[in-house]
Amino acid sequence: MTRAPALLPLLLLLPLPATAGGEPRAVDVICRAGWGGRAATRPYVKHTIVRLTVHHSGMLLRQNRAAPGRIRSAQRFHQSRGWPDIAYHYLIDLEGNIYEGRPTSARGDTGTRYDTTGHFLVCVVGNYDRQKPRPGQVRALADLLAWASARFKVGAETIRGHLQLARTKCPGRKLQKLITDGTLRAEVEARLEAGGIKLRLVCGEQARRLRAEGRSAATPRAGAERPKRLRAEGRSAATPRAGAERPTGLRAIRRRAHAR
Repeated sequence: MTRAPALLPLLLLLPLPATAGGEPRAVDVICRAGWGGRAATRPYVKHTIVRLTVHHSGMLLRQNRAAPGRIRSAQRFHQSRGWPDIAYHYLIDLEGNIYEGRPTSARGDTGTRYDTTGHFLVCVVGNYDRQKPRPGQVRALADLLAWASARFKVGAETIRGHLQLARTKCPGRKLQKLITDGTLRAEVEARLEAGGIKLRLVCGEQARRLRAEGRSAATPRAGAERPKRLRAEGRSAATPRAGAERPTGLRAIRRRAHAR
């Protein structure tokens, strides 16, 4: 059996070109080994990304510590269907941690009737008909889509929810609302204007610590101490502090979207 590569080489996670707004901001991604991913079971189908598509896993997730197990279960189920790997390119847990899925050069898979060729597939773990997306998840989703937008030269106007392409409730009405009302697009465009995003794979102890602390974005500098409040709230290290100039939270994100 031919086995496709299980990991994206770090060199393929190219930084975005800096813009007048500043340097690309680094965002950590837990590598496949970091969540216990298995190797692909067959060769991937290659494709070129031309659009950005959002999914949810469809199962309610209440405890974030269960997220890696849910991702492993999804991979086993997808491979049992004859797919080579987990269907998505990246996944996001409750605290906004990002997990590496199949390579972006590989076409995704779906159990619904739409052609996934050309789609950059991100899955937010949980059921967003029944639960609300958390601010950290929205930040991580915007980070990923901003990275992909620049990396593959795909405009933010191509962002769609799965239900806009097939007969399904995915990604759930509460997540889909952020797509339909322009919130997510505005957040992606704001990141691109600010200098963009670069992805940084982390494995081993660093990946374990990232999951345990609920940290999803830029890793603090060596010797920097993670604030207790940040750990308690499960917020990204890149999230502005309370009282900072840029407001946080879904309500503030929506205000910025409607102001554009």
